[in-house]
Amino acid sequence: KFSQTLEDIKNGTIDGELIVRVCKSDGTPCWCKAIYHVMQVGGENKRLIGKLTDIDDEIKEKQSLMTKAQVDALTGIYNKDAFKERCIEYLSKFPDKNSTLIFFDVDNFKDINDYLGHATGDRALRDISQIMMSIFSTRDVLGRFGGDEFCVLLKDVTQEELTKLLN
Repeated sequence: KFSQTLEDIKNGTIDGELIVRVCKSDGTPCWCKAIYHVMQVGGENKRLIGKLTDIDDEIKEKQSLMTKAQVDALTGIYNKDAFKERCIEYLSKFPDKNSTLIFFDVDNFKDINDYLGHATGDRALRDISQIMMSIFSTRDVLGRFGGDEFCVLLKDVTQEELTKLLN
């Protein structure tokens, strides 16, 4: 974006803004908003002035809110809507890849909640998601559809890999 902005300035843009990642004097990265104005004399760019504003906290808060909106709070994997979005996005980009969608629900899960309580049921769901994360690759998409229903999209998987995972 920064390189494109410099090119735009060369081509006549005199005012603008962009969000850039810069390093502070101590080396830590920081998101900043840069607002600039090109001062011209006789139609030629003579000086560039601007203001750099630290918006790192704002960007981090936005990223945190987006994550909360996409991740199931109990299990830490994608919620139903985010899972669907990731699947649609991947399958539309790579329609020729061998992919597999696995849908499963936990048998007799209601009994856990009824006889052992909802706290135990919640622990069981968290444990299931942890087991799923240990079995499937980070390239795959894991989601909780609600209650005791889970889904996995295996990306670019061979028949041998699928058989091994399912076993």
